[in-house]
Amino acid sequence: MKRSAVVAGVSSLCWTAAALVAPLANTVPLSNGLDIECFLDNTNNHVKCVTMGGCPRVHGDYVVDALHTMINGQQTEYPYKCINNQVVSWGLNIDPNSTFTFGVQACRKKDLEGDWCTAYSDYTYTPPQPVKCPPNSRTSTVPAGQTCTPAPDITLTAEPGAPLGGGAPAPAPAPAPAGHTVISDVDLYDVPGGGGTVIGMLKKGDAVTLNGPCPIHNAANPDDPNNGWCKVTDTTRKLTGAVWGDAISK
Repeated sequence: MKRSAVVAGVSSLCWTAAALVAPLANTVPLSNGLDIECFLDNTNNHVKCVTMGGCPRVHGDYVVDALHTMINGQQTEYPYKCINNQVVSWGLNIDPNSTFTFGVQACRKKDLEGDWCTAYSDYTYTPPQPVKCPPNSRTSTVPAGQTCTPAPDITLTAEPGAPLGGGAPAPAPAPAPAGHTVISDVDLYDVPGGGGTVIGMLKKGDAVTLNGPCPIHNAANPDDPNNGWCKVTDTTRKLTGAVWGDAISK
């Protein structure tokens, strides 16, 4: 993890309150005495942050009892009884595939005058590297937290439309259904391939129209990162972009 000189603004807000969690390893010690770790929670594809171990003193030898986070210019305060080994965690509603920086400080609360606080220190989250997929997968990599999908088998025929061994031509395939739906909640990207920007979320049951083959399959390049994705327009939410094909009814 890296730390920058200033707190970078990110379009995010905390989505959970402080809570006690199990200790994590590999925390990053900051210059103000706090230890911070942020990671991708694969259960919900959100970034989660936790502070543990660091218990700074202020104004001489007063133990801190509160934690401040500064995200996009907005400060949030959590109780932090670090002298009792309390651990504080919070979530960040941001793009988990992009780096972002925020500030943290620890304070001793005061009733009749200003709190005694450490300086703010910056923490920069770096997203995990994509997962490398084995041979014969739909794509060579998938975003962290996702599972590699095997590539479909390709069957070649002697003559398009005719059954093997001769005989009457095979009937024309049935036309594609007029409408499709979202079968599970899924992030909507601006472009297919998983490397773009999340621009929204489609919800289960949303009506969509397809803007091309679904899923995309580039037979000439099995490693094409667009393979397996669908370009769609969500007619329920009036959004257009790309989603992983397994989330769309065929």
